[in-house]
This record gives sequence, structure tokens and C-alpha cells, in this order.
Amino acid sequence: MNRLLKIAFSTIMAFGLVFFVGCESEDDAVVETVYDSFDIRAVMSLTAGTDANAEIVRTVPGTEDQAVFVSSAISRLTVINYTTSGFTFGSTYDLDAGSATAEMTSIDVSIPIGGENYVAVCVANTDCAVGKIMFVKLSDGTVVSEVDVGYNPDGTA
Repeated sequence: MNRLLKIAFSTIMAFGLVFFVGCESEDDAVVETVYDSFDIRAVMSLTAGTDANAEIVRTVPGTEDQAVFVSSAISRLTVINYTTSGFTFGSTYDLDAGSATAEMTSIDVSIPIGGENYVAVCVANTDCAVGKIMFVKLSDGTVVSEVDVGYNPDGTA
């Protein structure tokens, strides 16, 4: 039995060494991507509100000039209309997080579904209550569904 274990161990070690050394290759070429027209610059700044805690900006799929962000401290969803030289705030939706201690901590935007984008808004409760995800219709701010997801809803985002 002892001899069988030694043979199995030696075989496993030999295969492990072959795989480890076999994966090393000095012939692998490093591909470098160059973007000739890539330019990030600050064009302007707007306030989202006093102590609003604006965060998590997401572009809206299917559009070339819209993004959306959430202001976690005041439970507000804001649409941004942007160009290469500036931006304006479009629609703003004050959402009911369901609790005075709840904060909207994360968002994501769907691809167009039937011509409509939906925003998934994670709502975390700081009073140890269960969190949820609110699904909001982007065109008018209607909450179409809410799903309880337990504690730490950002883990589902």
C-alpha cells in the first residue's frame, strides 16, 4: 500500500511539473492596443444636491448620449444627457426606498426591452433590515417591481 502511494504521489508531481513548465512560454507576444483618439477631460461640473451623495454612473444601453446615476442619500435617480462638450441633467425621479435609514447603493441599466430601459437599484438598509432591488422604468420613473434579496444587496448587483 505504501509503495502504491509513493507511485501515485510521484506520478501526480511529475504531471504537475510538466503542466507548470509546459504553460511557460517565452514566445508569447505581448499585444499592445493603442487608441489614437482617446481623450478624457473634465468638461463641466454640476451639483446633484446638497449632501446627495451622487454615485454609480452608468451609460444607458441603446443610446449614444444618455447615462444615469443614483444619489444614495436622497433616494434620487437622475438621467444625464451628454455630448462631447458638456452635459445636462434630464429627468429626475425621487424614489421611495421604504425606510429613513435605507440608501440606494448601486445601479445597473438593462438593454432595451421592448424599446424601454429599466434600472435595477440596490437598496441597502443601515438598520440591519433586509435589502431589496427596485426595478425602475427609465422613461417615467415608475417602480415596476421590488424584490427582497436579503442583507447586503450589493452582492447581487
